[in-house]
Amino acid sequence: MRWFLCSIIAMLSAFTFAGCGETNDPVSPKRPMQTTICLNIGLLDIPSGTRTDAYSFEAPANDYEKVHTLRVIIVRPDGTVEHNRFLSYDTPIERTSQTFKVIGMEKKKIYLFANELTDSKEWNGYGYYDYSEIKKGEKFPAAEMDSLKLMSTRMDDNVLFDNTGDSKIWIPINEQYEYELTSDQPGTPENPSETFSCFITRAAVKFSFEIAQSDGGSEGYEVTEITVNNGGFQEYLLPCNTIYNPGKYIVSTDPLGGRMIESFSLPLGAVAEGMRYVFHPTGFGVGSVNDISRSSNYSPAYYFAESKPWGDGYTVKLKVKWDGDSKEQILGPAKLPNLPSCPRNTHVRIRFSFKDILECKVDVLPYTGVYLDPGFGIIPSN
Repeated sequence: MRWFLCSIIAMLSAFTFAGCGETNDPVSPKRPMQTTICLNIGLLDIPSGTRTDAYSFEAPANDYEKVHTLRVIIVRPDGTVEHNRFLSYDTPIERTSQTFKVIGMEKKKIYLFANELTDSKEWNGYGYYDYSEIKKGEKFPAAEMDSLKLMSTRMDDNVLFDNTGDSKIWIPINEQYEYELTSDQPGTPENPSETFSCFITRAAVKFSFEIAQSDGGSEGYEVTEITVNNGGFQEYLLPCNTIYNPGKYIVSTDPLGGRMIESFSLPLGAVAEGMRYVFHPTGFGVGSVNDISRSSNYSPAYYFAESKPWGDGYTVKLKVKWDGDSKEQILGPAKLPNLPSCPRNTHVRIRFSFKDILECKVDVLPYTGVYLDPGFGIIPSN
């Protein structure tokens, strides 16, 4: 399965404000046109399973994969911060409307940060930035933003975010855009002169596992350990050189508004030999006859950095304990087909089958997303 993309439709509407009177003085500078940017935010929560192909898009599995906070930073062509607005919600948002007055007829950079990290000590400085220090009228720290990283500090399993316990993390969701305001016509928030489409992308990958079949017969077994080899441990906070399909500035024709990530860049050293994702499930297996205490599905709330595989690709290895046998059997490693890389915002679902050897089938599903809706609360059909 792949992860859903959270899509944002941003409305930049332009209308001109009159000056304080005209002057015939030829040296008087012409006042720049003012424009209103209107962002209407709506969260799409479309159930999974609405498509039947191998690349269907799915909805978030829990609230921590949705938008809890959102920061919008607007930057002028000279690098000056025009706006830095922070929005916080007690519950994940469904929709809201925000408007901004900006200088028109110029190119804007728009940075969108959802669920920003707030604890510098917990993350050892990686991925943390005090965005409140970015002041209106001052230079935007573009180089620092581009260099921010998320890095796992758990060398035993390389988990980036662990939401399996009582203490949970809102998954960071980010993107950046460049839009040129070209209209010289007035507009209103209800009837904007210009409309632009955006989306934000979750900065993590998750895995789930399913047992398809085995030759155990009436004999039960339990999978005690799963290891995915040749992964990564760090990524950029913002998507870097990420190529989407459809393209970033093209409206998706997918019924859920989703799109695929085809390529991306990683920090230097992010791809390294020996990186492992290790899982220790409980009750994951097949029970003997009339034993329903075990489950054939395992979906832990572990999140990892996006990655490109080391060497010949990703592999998986299992430790299995058969009923009546005190020893664990090691199965694999087996290659993971259909998984050339693990881009952010992706849910990788691995289905195991072992008769004589371990075999795997992989589904990769992106997520549906969060829309900045130009219809003022009306969710578009595509």
